[in-house]
Amino acid sequence: MLTPLHVAFSCLAMLALALMALAIVSLDRQPLIQVDPQPPGSGTASLKQILDSSDLINNPTKPERTLIATAKELNGVANYLLKRTLGGSAAHIALQYGTARLTVSVPLPPNPIGSFLNVRLWLHEENGLPVIGRLTIGRLTIAPEYAAWLIDRIIKHSPLARSYGLADKRIQSLRITPGSLFLTYTGNPHPIPGHRTIADAANIELLGIYQKKLVEITRQPDLKQQISLSALLQPLARFARSRSNPGHPIDENRVLLLVLNDYINGNALGRLLPSSSDTTAPARHTVSLSGRVDLAQHFIASATMAAAGHDTLAGLIGLYKETSDAKNGSGFSFTDLTADQAGIRFGKMAVNSPADAKKLQDIVTQNPHESVYMPDIRSLPENLTSTEFAQRFGGIDAPAYQKIIKEIERRIAACPLYNQRMNEQAIDR
Repeated sequence: MLTPLHVAFSCLAMLALALMALAIVSLDRQPLIQVDPQPPGSGTASLKQILDSSDLINNPTKPERTLIATAKELNGVANYLLKRTLGGSAAHIALQYGTARLTVSVPLPPNPIGSFLNVRLWLHEENGLPVIGRLTIGRLTIAPEYAAWLIDRIIKHSPLARSYGLADKRIQSLRITPGSLFLTYTGNPHPIPGHRTIADAANIELLGIYQKKLVEITRQPDLKQQISLSALLQPLARFARSRSNPGHPIDENRVLLLVLNDYINGNALGRLLPSSSDTTAPARHTVSLSGRVDLAQHFIASATMAAAGHDTLAGLIGLYKETSDAKNGSGFSFTDLTADQAGIRFGKMAVNSPADAKKLQDIVTQNPHESVYMPDIRSLPENLTSTEFAQRFGGIDAPAYQKIIKEIERRIAACPLYNQRMNEQAIDR
């Protein structure tokens, strides 16, 4: 006679056998594709080329855009991201008429069943829109209808859920050819409940309010020609704080950064800003951070992108610029990267939550020193040619490079604005 204990053990044994069978058909002893070593910056260069095709960086408010990417560029970005997240993994994207095939090989810890997880996914163009096709995991084949359901469930229960939902609403059309992928999407997705986009009437009105305040600040008679970033940031933060009770501090901070970035880095907002005459436009000043104009530009651009939700993109673009400069520009600069990363930290805190948004306003308002939000850059290497960079650091995954990055992160974390204990003390004062 079977007892409940026998039944329970039998069910567990069958489940273990089923999982073992699934592992046997899902895992492989060899990868479908081998890791292809990439030169420093190749992945970020591919990303920059793709972004340039859609004019995302230079024209962020464009309502509709078409992203154009070659197979080579897609492979560069995919392998770069995999390398940063799953070391030793490799990806390959093949484009045919109407179909894109993604192949990924992920190494696993040593085991007797298989050392690699090989995944293949087919994406089809159907009536001008992307449709998930067949999915294979090792020797296991999953039909398109189940593959779409499985991928949808995995993404929706991951940190990508919010971005996935927005991307799904933005896509207008897809065209796949053997050479390139063409994706047309809207620049302004359907609004998230409780969230306002920069093109909304309320935020356009805010742009005008902050532009007017910037005019007032820059036209002060005692303001010097070259000024610290804090000379603008502090009074704007004070202004934002005065408007944030019972208002929307996140919206205030986001628009503050947009207007400040427009002033420092050029007219990126275009027609969204109210037209101005010579008498109503902000007076021109040279804005510096740590005594350098380029660092102010790096910091505020990265902060603005991070506040708009593009912190990963801001970091990649900053890294791309430095690796590009190492080859044919002013040289690789860890000080520029520090300004980029500090700006990203600033922008993320500015919109992280209403409490953090107000906390940032308070601390910047109470302390005019740049060291509150920008760390010391002394002793950080810069102006490195690609040869010098390779000799000293090897590449962006080499221990020597990562050691400098960890030091930069430590310095940023020690700034009063980002240090939890210190910024609580600053608010109490």
